[in-house]
Amino acid sequence: MRTLIGFALLAAIAFAQPQEKLEFEVASIKPSPPRGPDSIPYGCNGGPGSDDPGRLTCGWFSPAYLITLAYQMKFLQIDGPEWLRDPHFDIIATVPKGTTKEQAATMWQNLLADRFGLRVHHENREAKYLELTVAKNGPKLKPVQPDASKRTWSMGGGANGSHLFFPKNTMAGLASVLEGPASMLIKDATGLTGEYEITLAWYSGDDANANVALPPPLPQALREQLGLQFTTKTGPIDMLVIDHIERTPTGN
Repeated sequence: MRTLIGFALLAAIAFAQPQEKLEFEVASIKPSPPRGPDSIPYGCNGGPGSDDPGRLTCGWFSPAYLITLAYQMKFLQIDGPEWLRDPHFDIIATVPKGTTKEQAATMWQNLLADRFGLRVHHENREAKYLELTVAKNGPKLKPVQPDASKRTWSMGGGANGSHLFFPKNTMAGLASVLEGPASMLIKDATGLTGEYEITLAWYSGDDANANVALPPPLPQALREQLGLQFTTKTGPIDMLVIDHIERTPTGN
């Protein structure tokens, strides 16, 4: 009996021990200077699962982007102040050895709480969203080419339409990219789990008098060029509500 009581006491003591806080060893957050040839490349490089797991280098990152990275959520799932996408920062962080991707996400959450004073809560809200599905006649997707790693993705737009090109991407990745142009959350329901070379051109304006041939609207472009389509759905959406965040982070 005393042995069982001893084990119970040890377990209770161990459970009561405060868990070690997951943090980057060092993290520098500085306002991004005007973009130039010496700028840190846009996006995040390094970290768990990469060739440089001990170092994260992120260029031109807004607080909104950091929040999506930390909480593994999309821009349209964040309910916060309008300025969240305005300031941009360059971030260099040293990652403890053996850190997993899941632990790194928690480290981002703790960094945002410590340096930006971020406080959040989740809410389920009924809202419309789009499902990306395969069109009636099947997908029209190109296989990834052998030189895909040497090719650069691109996305842009102008008076004569918008375009995107990915040498290698998933359907979930495409759904995320198209949320901006569609201005709605998009869930991948294609059932396609591979990676593909993706090229898409569309026009979202209303200038019917243009003197050049314009690509079709996005839904039509999806069907004709990729064999995919949007279906409008309504259901509960997990929203991350920002209770508090400071525009300027505390010192490095």
